Amino acid sequence: MSSLRSVIRKGTPISMNRGNTVNDLIGQLEEEFGSNYKRQTNEDLRDVLSKLFTLTINGKLASPRLDLSQVLRDGDEIVFFQWTGA
Repeated sequence: MSSLRSVIRKGTPISMNRGNTVNDLIGQLEEEFGSNYKRQTNEDLRDVLSKLFTLTINGKLASPRLDLSQVLRDGDEIVFFQWTGA
């Protein structure tokens, strides 16, 4: 998680087009930050975000299967987080 945070800072604004989806957001994050993330971790950012992280959209937990086709709206706040075990 610290590797992700070092590449994509909390509160990083992302500009997207109307009608873009969660999948489009992940693609844009991969495009903008993927090479730096891969250099630090040797992992693909898209794979990590899609498979290892859960997300909230405006404070609401996304479905367990992560509906990548959900359309995002202007001002949506997206938070990616990784579950940890005790």
